Amino acid sequence: MESTPERTIQLLKEAYEQKDIRLFENLIYSQSEFSSYTEVSEDYSMGLIEISRKPKVNIDTIFAANKFLSPNRYYFELGWSDEHKIHGKMFELSEEIVFLMPFSAAAGNVLYEISYGDTILALVKTQSSQMRVKSGGNDWTVDVTGQIFAMKKSNGVWKIWKWIEQN
Repeated sequence: MESTPERTIQLLKEAYEQKDIRLFENLIYSQSEFSSYTEVSEDYSMGLIEISRKPKVNIDTIFAANKFLSPNRYYFELGWSDEHKIHGKMFELSEEIVFLMPFSAAAGNVLYEISYGDTILALVKTQSSQMRVKSGGNDWTVDVTGQIFAMKKSNGVWKIWKWIEQN
């Protein structure tokens, strides 16, 4: 199957639903270059004590120049080790992870940036969704608001380079 940014999002969904940390790892372009950003909002950050202790940063310039985000917003930034730890723990401790609403690239929200005639980067915004997580006999429903992924190709395969969670 041909690699597309939309297919990478589908594989990300499968990694969650299969609770497959190896599949998740294989979707990352470069662990050393990876960053994820969580939009600063009081309601959201109050529930995430560890993240809210991190300094607020301006968004990576790759996202600021696109049609998906308003400028001058602040975010908490996580590197690969933090993001890997979060996902590893969630996958390990969860009995089930299911998307209650479709999780995919939103129609018309894949933007390719072209340089010298070659595609070097894709920006992908996903539609809002919901995810149910079962763990320890409890169910949680998590709103997955619009997420934005910057992707690069590695050996002809689109992979996640940067990731933004909007709240």
